[in-house]
Amino acid sequence: VFGDVGMVPGEPRRVVFGVLGPLRVDGPDREVRIGGVRRRGVLLRLLASPGRPVSVDSLADDVWEGIPPAAAASTLQSHVSALRRVLGRDAITAVPPGYVLDLGAEGTDVQAAERLLRQGTAATDPAQAIADLRAALDLWHGEPLGRVAGLPGLVGHCGRLQMLQAQVRRALVEARLAAGEHHQLVGELEQMVSADPLDEQLHAHLMLALYR
Repeated sequence: VFGDVGMVPGEPRRVVFGVLGPLRVDGPDREVRIGGVRRRGVLLRLLASPGRPVSVDSLADDVWEGIPPAAAASTLQSHVSALRRVLGRDAITAVPPGYVLDLGAEGTDVQAAERLLRQGTAATDPAQAIADLRAALDLWHGEPLGRVAGLPGLVGHCGRLQMLQAQVRRALVEARLAAGEHHQLVGELEQMVSADPLDEQLHAHLMLALYR
């Protein structure tokens, strides 16, 4: 979950980006503070598409709730410049039609969770699958993106991260059923079914656990 960006000009440092909860940016020896709702919004929107260009129009729509100001492009440029001063001048690159935050193969906790989900679902050993999926689930530490307070334009990205969490939970249930943990799962599955009564897969898992 690390990205190589420069904290000091000419001196690359390790920075951790966490979005599976309140936004957190950890430098090598301290937490990096990102001030301002709009500035955090710009960073969160870029983190939602790591390694892929995000157009200026898309950034403006998300950060200003679909009603960007007339000077949105220049204001975004100011926010990007401020983020570069904090994260490193090479952290964000201008790529037509917008900007890209390239953190490598695994620059955020989201990418780490996705990798662990792939490993867990592909594992042939139930114990290894459970370990990988529990590790993925442990990466969540609150509402994804910190509930994006004040930035309704990012709610859709928050929803996708919640769906990823639900996918990890279901995969973990399947792995635990395969490992014979049906007794331990009955109570948990009853709670999950109560929270999402229209999910037929959860009902099937509960029926299987009860049958076993």
